[in-house]
Amino acid sequence: MTDALTTLRGIRRALELPKAARWPKLKGVVATYERLRHEQRAEQARYHELNRRLDVGRAEDRDAFARALKAGKDDPGTSAAEAVADEIEQSKRKLEAFDVAIRQAEADVVQAVEANRTKWAGDAGEGVDAARGEFLVAVAKLEVASEKLAEAQALETWVKGFPHSAKSVRVVQSPVEGLRKPSGESYLVPEVVAALRAAMGPPAAKDEQGLRVLYENEVVPYRDGPGMR
Repeated sequence: MTDALTTLRGIRRALELPKAARWPKLKGVVATYERLRHEQRAEQARYHELNRRLDVGRAEDRDAFARALKAGKDDPGTSAAEAVADEIEQSKRKLEAFDVAIRQAEADVVQAVEANRTKWAGDAGEGVDAARGEFLVAVAKLEVASEKLAEAQALETWVKGFPHSAKSVRVVQSPVEGLRKPSGESYLVPEVVAALRAAMGPPAAKDEQGLRVLYENEVVPYRDGPGMR
């Protein structure tokens, strides 16, 4: 575990753990780790501020000593620096304890995952399938909306120009400005839709069913509408 959570230079990795874990056991150990990291960062900031105050205190003690020498008086001591030095020592001790506590919290996370990996991986896989299905349905809706927009724009152009500048209805898909091919041309919406769908791989059977329902409810009635095709 130590090697996996340490860089080649021996530096501890700051773990990015799931914030919305669905398993109570994982939620508990992650919450403990995140709390310790948050408190550690706050203490680190305090430690740096204390060191800044120590420099200021030393300067104040030095100036006070200089004034005493000029006035022929005794050394006033280093009261300003000493007050901060004690706090720095306490903060340093606390940071060292945080390092130990965080290592223990990391071990708790590792132990929880290793003990439940098979079940949690199965649950997470089901979540992936569900999210993939939602993504593909959303892409299909984007495709439908894009086609509706292109056909509506084509109808508007035809009505405004017929019979002079527009003889026939021409459905043209809009380019996606800002998303360009190596040639410099913009990708068209259907190309982007195809790329998004390909990124998800072949849809599962339940995804295909969801897409079929979507097309039956939205795409087919529109494509059979009057005046467009």
